[in-house]
Amino acid sequence: MVSREQREVRVLSPSNDLRFLGPDAAPTGAHQGLPSARNLVGVVGISVGFGSNFMNAIYAEKRLILNNGSHRAYALRRWASRSALHRPARVVAR
Repeated sequence: MVSREQREVRVLSPSNDLRFLGPDAAPTGAHQGLPSARNLVGVVGISVGFGSNFMNAIYAEKRLILNNGSHRAYALRRWASRSALHRPARVVAR
């Protein structure tokens, strides 16, 4: 949903994997024909897409170091049952 008055954009998805992927610049001339009250010279946008929900860990010096997903790990440890203490993770060897 885009609101010109509020200058905000909301991206909604039934999936919890939707995430910001990065900024993008539209190719030259792609903005031709877009309605604008000013002299429009270019368009900048954002890319959204789907990613994995896995926690990420780095294997270094015979240890697994949690790199991303510490908030999920904390929530699992604090609120989940014992069966939820083991979750998939993507491991990167260094």
